[in-house]
Amino acid sequence: MQGYQLEYTPAELFRRSILAINAHFTSQAKSFDQLPAEEKDTYLSSLEKGDIDLDGVPSNTFFESCCSTRLKDSSPIRSTGGNKNKIAWKMIGFPGAYADYHDLIDSMELNFIENR
Repeated sequence: MQGYQLEYTPAELFRRSILAINAHFTSQAKSFDQLPAEEKDTYLSSLEKGDIDLDGVPSNTFFESCCSTRLKDSSPIRSTGGNKNKIAWKMIGFPGAYADYHDLIDSMELNFIENR
């Protein structure tokens, strides 16, 4: 596959998928958050494998979109605080993009000023 091929915008992809997931659980008179951990894992695995049609969106496409969006938006320095202390990155074994060079910048600026 050569990148994203669906007719839906990313926003439509998320809306359609979430509505389909909610409809599935509503029809069963329960919600995802009420499931035991093992059943949650089973459902997420079926999404990942593409076993579920989410109103025209292949579930594996939705799953991959969620994962990649979450990873991109999980910077520990963003104001949302969603990845405090890089915990989300540690959980998935991602070393992250270390961008805290304040000490080096300060020392380089000091050296530059002193050597002028």
